[in-house]
Parts: sequence; structure tokens; C-alpha cells
Amino acid sequence: MINDNICYRFEEYKYTDGLLNDSVDATYILHLEDNGRLESIKKQLNQYHPTNIVYIVFDKGYKKCKKQLREDNTLSDIVKSYSKIFEHSAQHNFSNVLVLEDDFIFGSELHNKFHIETINSFMNMHKNEELIYSLGVIPLITYPYNLYTYRILMGGGLHASIYTRKAQDNIIRNFKNIGFPEVYIASHIKWYMYYIPLVYQLFPQTDNSTNWPFIWPFDIIARECIKLLNLEKNKEPGTSIIYILSKTLFLAFIFYIIYIMTTIYTTITSIMPKKYDTKKK
Repeated sequence: MINDNICYRFEEYKYTDGLLNDSVDATYILHLEDNGRLESIKKQLNQYHPTNIVYIVFDKGYKKCKKQLREDNTLSDIVKSYSKIFEHSAQHNFSNVLVLEDDFIFGSELHNKFHIETINSFMNMHKNEELIYSLGVIPLITYPYNLYTYRILMGGGLHASIYTRKAQDNIIRNFKNIGFPEVYIASHIKWYMYYIPLVYQLFPQTDNSTNWPFIWPFDIIARECIKLLNLEKNKEPGTSIIYILSKTLFLAFIFYIIYIMTTIYTTITSIMPKKYDTKKK
């Protein structure tokens, strides 16, 4: 039996002005040791305190520390790390938790009081449900839940997401069956996003990106959008453009369905035999 607990170390930070503290019990920052991102993490924590309790989770990675994984690749390693985070959360009786991957980039709008209050309100209202709420994502197919929250049917990027207790427990139970996290979540857990990006992620070529699944045509669309919008190097305006496109595509799809139904109705009524009054005057 492999004891992979030795592959992780939780370093705790405490604050008194956590932005999301009204609805989120703790923040976990998943950090692959020695990947050069620790300085950026600490620099951002000097500017933004997402919650009063923050853990940097130091992960040795499957290449340096033996783990029980579904497959020996970065995706399975990430899923395993998430399950360890959620086990730690359960041990501390946390409800909602925010998980950040170590390439996260806080946006300036995260300090906007309206955005914070809106998210806190939503999470408190739905804290007993099985759901995930993304503060930043690459949305592909979405539809509006309300003015400020969208439901994600397909998307990529879990670099900044809030997990309810039930969503955490789902992943703990099923992590061995999860090949690609976004695909699993989209089909098994309610997945929402804030209407604008508050936390960003860049998409340079990495070991993780080489393990993306082949789901035609969405994988091709995602990769081409990343290149076209220069999301490998710059977070904006590319991320906001993708948000706008995902919302526009939904509206276009609705109008297309209405157009098809109207065309069918018009065609059927035009070919139906007309009835004439045959009564003699």
C-alpha cells in the first residue's frame, strides 16, 4: 500500500480581511514544488487575501513521489491532489473552499465590492448543493442562470474554483474514475461561473496541456482560440473575448432553433390542402 500523504505539505497563512470569507471557509493553492511559481504566489498573497485561512499545498509531483494514481500523468496527479485537498478540508470541517492552481493570476476586479458580495450571496444560498463556482475559466458552452452567474455545459480550466462540501465529497469518492476533470465535472456536478473573469490563467505548452482529451471539435476550437487570442502570453483581452463568445453562441443557438421551428411551421402550413366552402349559396 502506497502512503502518498508524504507527497504533500500544507503551509497555513492567516489573515483578517479575506475577500470571500463570508461564504468560503478556506483557500487552497496547489503548488508543484520547484516549478518556479512560488514567488508569484506569495507576491499575489501580499495584495489579495481571498479568505482568512489560506493554505499553500506543496506537492512533490508523481515523478518525484510515488502515488496511487489512475494513470501516471499530470492530469491524474492533479485529480489526486484535489482529493487530498478535499480530505484535508473535511478533516477541518470546512464547507465551501476555493482551490487555486499555482499559475493563477488575480485580476484587479477581485477587489470590487459588488462582485464579492454577489459571489458571497450566491455561495451562501447554494452551499448545501453539489456545485462548483469558477471565478475564472475558459467557457465554451454556457447559458445564463441569472444576470451575474452562468451555468457551464462545457469549458476548460479549473484554476480558480469554489467547491461546496458535497462537490468535494463527490470528487473524493470518485477520483479514481476521473480522467479529465473538466469533462467529469461538466457531466456529474453543477458547474457555474461568474459573468466576468476575476482570476486568470495563461496557457503555455505544458505536460498538462499535452494530456488534454480529444473531443472533436471542441478541443480544436479551444486550442485555436488560445493561439489566436494570444492566451499563451497575455490574459486580456483574450479571456474576456472568450466569455463574450460563449454567451453569444448560446443566444445564436436559441435564435437558430427558433428560426428552424418557424421555417418548419411555415413550410407545413404552406403545403397543407386548403379547405374551401363548398356550400351552395
